[in-house]
Amino acid sequence: MVTASMSLLGGAGISSGSCGAYCSGQLAVGLKFNPTPAEESADLTSRLRGIEKIIAYRDAFLKEFGTTLCPQIHQRIFGRSYNFLDEHQNEEFLILPGHAEKCSVVAGKAARLAAEIILGENDES
Repeated sequence: MVTASMSLLGGAGISSGSCGAYCSGQLAVGLKFNPTPAEESADLTSRLRGIEKIIAYRDAFLKEFGTTLCPQIHQRIFGRSYNFLDEHQNEEFLILPGHAEKCSVVAGKAARLAAEIILGENDES
């Protein structure tokens, strides 16, 4: 899962869209709480628990960062946004002092928020 989620960096596929750290947290929460296809076929309401947990994660992320979008998080952290679809802006971002550390802080906070949702649940599994 970690290897697969690396494709989400740079605003989900280096497209300046949804924050990759946010998307990775969604994957982790979904892995824990979403039903398998067989479980969902047996009980169509089984997906409600996963939806509830994803909404809780989304709300916690929004409370922390004010947005789920990579460019808007850049604006808050770096004072401006970067469009990774623009080669010049992408290169400018990559040589920006501290970009790796600051993005790592966002990823760490997103992981903490997802872990709080996952570990905060008292379930039988």
